[in-house]
Amino acid sequence: MNLGPHGPQSTAATPLLLGPEEDRWRARLTLEMDNLRAALAWSRDQGDAEPLASMVTTLMWFWAWPGRVRELQMWLEAAADQAGDLSPRLRARVRNWQCLIAVVVPGSASLGQVPALASEALALARASGDKYEEAVALFTHGFLAGVVGGAEAMRPYLEEARLLARSARSAGLGHIEALVWCAESSSRVAAICA
Repeated sequence: MNLGPHGPQSTAATPLLLGPEEDRWRARLTLEMDNLRAALAWSRDQGDAEPLASMVTTLMWFWAWPGRVRELQMWLEAAADQAGDLSPRLRARVRNWQCLIAVVVPGSASLGQVPALASEALALARASGDKYEEAVALFTHGFLAGVVGGAEAMRPYLEEARLLARSARSAGLGHIEALVWCAESSSRVAAICA
């Protein structure tokens, strides 16, 4: 099957879904949902792991919208089921999304799986040289350390994540900065309320 414009269109959408063109791209992808689902299903059914995982992880910001989270989880699980056939970089991205979804979507997965997934994502990102995915995995480790040990336990992970994202001049730097800010703010609020 030739994915035609749907594979490339979906992979081009991520930066546009997070910028001033967000509403236009959400509308465009909504119109293409049947075609995108067909391309995803075909890739899944054919065991074509790389295109499936690439489309799924690219469309995460589209699906991370009220009313679409269950579909997001379904396609992410389909990609995770084929993780052994993925490049280290893409496998790290899938594992990072699994962690983030498990943490923020109630009832989505066992939080007990998150440490192992985050460790795998970190090792894969480092092996592939992907600084952004490495920063996301470090953020997850920091979040987990903060849950167990408080703000001081999370600080080294968050600082390293921020430095990595900055050094890579990653397009995702804003996401890392936002995640770090949220985590630091949460720990300050918890300290004030304690």
